[in-house]
Amino acid sequence: MHNCALIALPAKSDERLFAWSVKATDAGRIEVTDIATGRRLDDPWTRVCMERVYRVADGNRTAVELVLCPIGDELVRRRDIDAFGNLLSTLRQSAWGARLFIALSTRIQLTQELLQSKATLELWLDTARRARVADLFHIDYDPWELSSISPSRLWEAICSTEPRRELLASLFPSSRPWCCVQRAKPGVIATLFGMTSARTLSGSDLVLVVDEADPDFQCHYVETNAARFREHQLIVVTLSAPPSQELIFLCREQRLLPPISMNGELELYFFLLRLNSTRAELPAPTRRIAPVQRPAPHPVFLPPISSPTVLFTSAFDESERDDCVAAAGDLGLIFANVPVDLPLHVEPLITLSRLATVLDENPELNIWIHSGHGEPYGGLREAGVDGSARVRQWLHCFGSQKIRLELAVFLTCYSAPVARQFARAGAGVAVGFEGKVNTDTARLVAAGLLTGVIQGGLRRDVILHCLVRGMDRFEGIDWSQSKPKAYYLPRR
Repeated sequence: MHNCALIALPAKSDERLFAWSVKATDAGRIEVTDIATGRRLDDPWTRVCMERVYRVADGNRTAVELVLCPIGDELVRRRDIDAFGNLLSTLRQSAWGARLFIALSTRIQLTQELLQSKATLELWLDTARRARVADLFHIDYDPWELSSISPSRLWEAICSTEPRRELLASLFPSSRPWCCVQRAKPGVIATLFGMTSARTLSGSDLVLVVDEADPDFQCHYVETNAARFREHQLIVVTLSAPPSQELIFLCREQRLLPPISMNGELELYFFLLRLNSTRAELPAPTRRIAPVQRPAPHPVFLPPISSPTVLFTSAFDESERDDCVAAAGDLGLIFANVPVDLPLHVEPLITLSRLATVLDENPELNIWIHSGHGEPYGGLREAGVDGSARVRQWLHCFGSQKIRLELAVFLTCYSAPVARQFARAGAGVAVGFEGKVNTDTARLVAAGLLTGVIQGGLRRDVILHCLVRGMDRFEGIDWSQSKPKAYYLPRR
């Protein structure tokens, strides 16, 4: 991306931590300038990392949201998609798992001129999706004037678009592609999506696009298509107009998902990319296999076993700047291929008291990945001047909350004895290292385990097979100094 603004906001606040101008030079370098002072920043990504660390050290555990706002003619030109992808990757490895959003100006219209390079536009949007951008939305700002980007409007947009991210997280992956269906009429939106009349669509799950504000039209259009496509999954989207109360009631009555509102075609396109990125490898529906698209209004049975919910902690102090930057980078790389809506809680500067607080606030946590220092028979260190802490003190934090911990991964030196004690205490599988940890190999182990349980399920056999296959797969790695070792109770 040649020209954009990067704005950091504390979660649930319209305060602005910083606002920077980011440019990619012709030489391939990224130049970052503080918008308030006009000064060029020499090491901005370390500052992104340490901003969160310093806030935690001051007692503020609030997460940070990052928003990229294309400025000038960047959205129209999209000069360098590789630079755009590199910027997103760099942010992911610096930001301690912060959610990343893209805010587009409502003053840039999606015209035929913009669509002349449709393939490039699709690649730009898919680059954002693959880089784990949480969402894309429109707000009103002047793309030629940086000072017009309002933090309060950004935060309002993040809050107002939360329902569609919750919907994406709640959907079971479909084995069929998702397609948009709108009234058959020519125009920019038809050019972008290649949409056809609803009468010709089959073999797909459908996003019904409602582009009229009139409540009667909204209800008639949705009711007609819900009857026509009874055997399809349906999502109702109102474009550039909020859903009417009548439409909300109709969707509830028809047992459809609640309708969601979008402010522009690119929001809808990015949403469709997200939907189609979670395709499941299920057998296609046949006479013998038939998905049920309309759930009962009052389910009788409990949902399946809980999905992975991850806690990532780091015990490095704010004075250990290089270690903090390395831990943030580990987090970004471990989660690089993980769905963006996977529940993730990140806690730098972890202490025993902070861990107890986090577990009390999030009893659903079932995976713990910990980064920090380790010594032979020295337990796990917590952040602080005298960080030594016995393993039983860490176990007490979990025991007091009755957490069901399915997987624990300790990215610390000499952590195999720690993992053994966690397994004895009832953790499903606990993984530690027998010697000094090589950061690159430890990262591979954690990333492989996390990807494996997401694909195969949070079960002990899946976790152990992932570890065995990972050791065999990483050819050329010298495991002699820091072998990972997994422990489990056979009678659990």
